[in-house]
Amino acid sequence: MSTGSETPAAPAGPLHPPPPPPPPGWYPDPGDAGRQRWWTGTAWGPTTSMGTPVAAVAPPPAPPAPPAGWAPPLPLAGAPSVPAGSPPSWSPSAPAPKPKDVLREAAKEPTAWAVAAAPLAGLFAGLIIGAALPELGVSSAVALGVVIGWACGLFLAVVDHRVLRNLGEDPAHWALAFLSPWVYLLGRAVCRRPAPWTTWAAFGLCAMLTVLSFVVSKPLTGSVLTSNAVFNRDRVQQDIAAEIRRQTGVTATVSCPADPPMSAGSTFRCVAEGGGERTFVVVTVEDNSGSYTWMTL
Repeated sequence: MSTGSETPAAPAGPLHPPPPPPPPGWYPDPGDAGRQRWWTGTAWGPTTSMGTPVAAVAPPPAPPAPPAGWAPPLPLAGAPSVPAGSPPSWSPSAPAPKPKDVLREAAKEPTAWAVAAAPLAGLFAGLIIGAALPELGVSSAVALGVVIGWACGLFLAVVDHRVLRNLGEDPAHWALAFLSPWVYLLGRAVCRRPAPWTTWAAFGLCAMLTVLSFVVSKPLTGSVLTSNAVFNRDRVQQDIAAEIRRQTGVTATVSCPADPPMSAGSTFRCVAEGGGERTFVVVTVEDNSGSYTWMTL
């Protein structure tokens, strides 16, 4: 083992700046040309070897010195200053919606769709009332259905108003539903700026169902009453016979058809026999509930 005090010769480089020292590796020992000594990168190490020296990795050449009087260009006027070494910044044109925002927006719409369906609820209510209480008639059943649909829309408007309040919005007042559910939904869409397409769709659906229910409620309710009307043949025959006996004092036997037409305004004939005479009785159906009038020919 031997130590030396000289550094290995480094390849010549440019004058400005001076080249770095050789990288760590085995180099010819300055004290004994037949041996190699380990260079640590900054000084000679104590280890020597008799083998073939390992080729050292040459450092990259230093960049040439800039010419005299050279200065970096100045930034353009008005250009934003970016600190040296800062990564480039990127801002998207529109931030992507977060899942929480999508869920919040979806939570605002179910009650609006429920308000929009209020006229449909009134239509079905009128049909059920007409079928259950045929003695009320078509107009009364339809009117009760409209009232029920209006009450449902008012209640659902209150619920929708509270939902939007809890989600941090300032919606239209629920009292607009006193006029009609579609009026409340219109105010709801105007107050939400910008209103999503679902809000306007709920308003359009409610307006369409309101018009549709007024157009088809009476025909549908009338058809339900007609289909549920039952012709009590025995009762009609007894009523006509009793009235003939009261007016003429003659006991008559009345015979009516088993399955006459029952739509409002329809007529059919019954036969009354008594006192040796035969008389025709014309029965007129007054409405779809089965009420009738009769007269003799």
